[in-house]
Order: sequence, then C-alpha cells, then structure tokens
Amino acid sequence: MKQLLILFLALFALQMNAQKNVEVGRSTTDHLKIINIYNSSDYTVVVINAKTNSTVGLTLHAPEDDSPFILSDFKGNRFALIKQDGWDGPNSGGFGSLDLQANKSKEFKLYFNKIDDLEKIYSMTEVNCEGSGCWDFYDIEVSENDNYYHPEDVEVEFDKVWIDYDVYNDDSEYGMRIHTKFTIRKMEGKLCYMIIRFINAEGEFLSSTSYRYSNDKGELRIEDSLRPGYENAVYSDSENFMPYNEFNFSSGDYYLKMDIDLVYANGDLIKHLKMHDFTFSRP
Repeated sequence: MKQLLILFLALFALQMNAQKNVEVGRSTTDHLKIINIYNSSDYTVVVINAKTNSTVGLTLHAPEDDSPFILSDFKGNRFALIKQDGWDGPNSGGFGSLDLQANKSKEFKLYFNKIDDLEKIYSMTEVNCEGSGCWDFYDIEVSENDNYYHPEDVEVEFDKVWIDYDVYNDDSEYGMRIHTKFTIRKMEGKLCYMIIRFINAEGEFLSSTSYRYSNDKGELRIEDSLRPGYENAVYSDSENFMPYNEFNFSSGDYYLKMDIDLVYANGDLIKHLKMHDFTFSRP
C-alpha cells in the first residue's frame, strides 16, 4: 500500500440520540468512522467521516489500483468499489493522496456493487494489503431501526436563497456562489444533506459526468452535508459553489431553476425547500 503516511483506522458505533445504525466489532483507532451504510437504486453506499488531531497525508485507492476497498458478506462474496464522492483527491475519479487537516472533519462516500441485504455485510477491507497500515474493518453490523429517524417530528423552515455571480472559489474555479438561509428543528446530531439540482427551461434536470457534481442518476447537483448541532439549528448563510464549466452550454442566455431539497443520509426526502429561478449567461 503506497501512501504519504499510513494511518491506523478505526470505526466506532454511530449513535444518534442513543439509536445505533452501524456497528463495527474489530477496529484499531478512531480516525475514521462509518456513519451510515445504505442502498441506493444501483449501489451500496458507505458514508465515512474522517478526522485527526494533527495534519496527515493519506490515500484512498481507486478501483483499478492494487489495494482498493471491497465489501464482503458472511459467505465470502466480494462486492467491488465502483466510485467515490467527496474525497477530492488529485487522481481520476477524485481518488489519490491528500492532506487531512488537523481537527477538520471530512465526509465522503464509497459506492460498491450492490448488496441487496445489508444485514449480510461482514467487512470492508483493502485487497492485497498486509500489515498494520491496511484499512480493514470487520464484524460490521447494519441494523434498521424504526426509531433511527423521526421524520414526523422534523421541522424545516426555508427563508431565502441568493446568488453571487462571477466569483472564484478557493480552488480558483470561476462560477457562482449560492447562499441559502433556513432552520432545521429536531435533528440535533443527525446527518443530512442539502441537495441542489438544476432544471432547464424544458423542465429536465441537467446532466453531468463530473464525479464531484453528479448523483447516481448522472444529474448535475451540489451536495452539502449537514449535522445540526442544536435542537433549533439556524443556517443563516449556507454557502455552496457551482463552477460555470459544469454547465454544458454554448453562448447565450439560459433560464434555469434550482431544485433545493433536504434529505436524510440514506437519500430519503425530508423536505423540498425551494424552486428558485435564475438566468445563466455564457458569452
């Protein structure tokens, strides 16, 4: 396993209001945690949170590398890693080495060939890897708990959306910065996502092949992970950036819509927040 610095990794049980969804029996340290495992229409998705006390370099290996992740069930069947979202490494598909900054949380998703019955998952390991530096997690238990989410109790109030056009992000990409203001109640400590998708004048979702800005269906989207820290969490200015080069348009003015939704970690809709009209102009 080749990487800038090898981490020993561990997974602990995720607890949200004393409800367990994922547990790992054997682990070493607590740098990484599985915070959710769920099935989408095409994949089994493992959501991981990474955090360390000091800046460290580490590598997420691509499916074609020598040591990619695989999922295994209790019968020894293997399910291959297909893609990832949120790692933002320098290699194709966003894989590769990067520096994880001290005390900075990073969440990313791993997409595997689908395991129909999540309760049969046993391990997530790196193939062809030996020694203490391997990222191996065993005795994984995924349980469905009716009390894990309480959608009937969640309250969401959306206030407004506004856009800064013709700006740059920290990576020197040119585009627009989308601001939203909203309040989430009764989801303290629970993972959720704000999803922004884009619709053309014909009412069709825009498509994308970018690993950073597309979902399982190939729709252009921004995904912002949220974990409300309070019973009454106010997001007065939640910022998201969309590079202009993600819009596959020729010169002209285009009348578009943003479809803004709040969803649970498993993809289920919490609430549709806003349909916002805007104009995109390309010289």
